[in-house]
Amino acid sequence: MIHTVSAEGFDLAQKLQKYTVGKVRDIEKYVPRKARPSAVLAVHFKESKKGKDKTCTLTLQLPHQTLAVRETTTHMYAALDIATVEMRRQLADYKSKHSTQGLRHRIFRQLRRGEAQPAE
Repeated sequence: MIHTVSAEGFDLAQKLQKYTVGKVRDIEKYVPRKARPSAVLAVHFKESKKGKDKTCTLTLQLPHQTLAVRETTTHMYAALDIATVEMRRQLADYKSKHSTQGLRHRIFRQLRRGEAQPAE
C-alpha cells in the first residue's frame, strides 16, 4: 500500500508524521489482501487560519471504490484517531460488499439452517 502524508497551514512535525505512519499500518491490516498492491492512502492535515480547528482527511483509493473520511477537532492527534476508526468501519462495509467469500459463507449458512429446522 502506498501512502502520502501532507500538511497545510503548519509544518508537519516528525512526531506527528511518525504517529501517522503507525496509524496507516493499523489501517493497512483491514484492507483486503487482493486490494493491497493497488491501494493508495492519502493523509492530509489542515489547520484553520485562526489555529483553533484542525482537520484530518483520509482518502483511500481501492479497486472498486474510493473511501474518504474528514474529521475536525481541536487536536490533530484526536482528529487522526477518530478518522482512523471511521475508515476501519468503511473498510468493513467495503469488504462485505466486494468479497465473494462472504457471499459463499452466507449462502452455505442459510442452507445449513434450513436443514436443521424440523419440517412441518
